[in-house]
Amino acid sequence: MKIKTISAFFSFLVFSLFFLNRTAWAWGAGIHIAQGEFILNNLTVIMPFIRELLQSYPLDFLYGVISADIFIGKGSRRRDDHCHNWSIGKKMLFAAHTPVEKAFSYGYLSHLVADTVAHNIYIPSQLYRTSTTRKFGHLYWEYRSDIFTEKKHWKIARKVISGHDPSDDDFITQTVPHRVLPFKTKKLIFSTTLLLYDLEHWRKAVTVVSQNSRWEISRQYIESLKQLSFFLTLDFLKNPKGAICFKYDPVGSDNLRDAKRRRRLVKKLTGEKPTKGGFEIPADMRDAFQKISRLRHQSRKDAII
Repeated sequence: MKIKTISAFFSFLVFSLFFLNRTAWAWGAGIHIAQGEFILNNLTVIMPFIRELLQSYPLDFLYGVISADIFIGKGSRRRDDHCHNWSIGKKMLFAAHTPVEKAFSYGYLSHLVADTVAHNIYIPSQLYRTSTTRKFGHLYWEYRSDIFTEKKHWKIARKVISGHDPSDDDFITQTVPHRVLPFKTKKLIFSTTLLLYDLEHWRKAVTVVSQNSRWEISRQYIESLKQLSFFLTLDFLKNPKGAICFKYDPVGSDNLRDAKRRRRLVKKLTGEKPTKGGFEIPADMRDAFQKISRLRHQSRKDAII
């Protein structure tokens, strides 16, 4: 039974590698939905104008939060037209005219904020510490992080996919460059992936692989990076023009490329493969996290009073 379960996991990875090309996502849709829910539960911290938008159009905001990953096969090279580039997110916000489009755009940009953590810290660190290849490892470590995602988030993700304003798809098609596959085809593959995530057999497969893997990853580590992602998103929505996240590349091109190069260098110098260390959280990210954390704490305290 265990062998069949593990086979199912790696069969899905092969499916993902075939359809998703080069690199896939950083945080899965479940984590991004959890990110969006966290924001919706902490609206008192963010800019009043944005707060009103998200209160009025929460599903469109959440759809924006997960929609960047519909663009499968996007690769990890830095390009101006990359769907995970700040220029695309800002272009989208500039093109947004209706409240629905603006709520969606802030969700899309929020996704990019979270990926500055995943693509510059989490995935590169795991590639550095393990012998997984860059392409396979990117997918593998994403799925491993999703083992800690509560099942309810996958259900909400499916609800968002089916319940958002249909005009969102027209808007994203007009503002985000897409190649090879039509947007509708990409969305169908993405939606199918969400369904597979929710299958009990698939969840068991990820659990079994995690339990039998020679590479450990702690829930505490994943949770700490998730919290950093969530709080940096609050920081962005509080100060959308001067947030710290804009200093970092959501694609993570440099760190993803450097991860294996560093690993080879350490092995050459020491004769041993690194199993610890990696890419640390930058000091300015930590400072922003602590600042917004204090602000959130004070906001919750004021709400009680």
